[in-house]
Amino acid sequence: MNSPDSLRPAAVSPPWEPVRDAPALHAADEASIAADSPARRLQENLERSWGEAQPRWSARRTLGFVIATNTLLWAGLIYGLRALI
Repeated sequence: MNSPDSLRPAAVSPPWEPVRDAPALHAADEASIAADSPARRLQENLERSWGEAQPRWSARRTLGFVIATNTLLWAGLIYGLRALI
């Protein structure tokens, strides 16, 4: 059986210590914006590889597709269950 001392909560320490020497914030300038970085290279590579934007379906066409697909799914499930019963 557990002793009463083992049931006491442990002493709680603060979850974090305050940062005393935080780095100073600085705004981006022309030199830092123009500098080469992995993130900028990735953005440029993705922009080149994606090429032109693809035409998208309209919201009405998408909604029609979703309704038709779900209607056929539910009709098939109901028909299948009726055949089993």
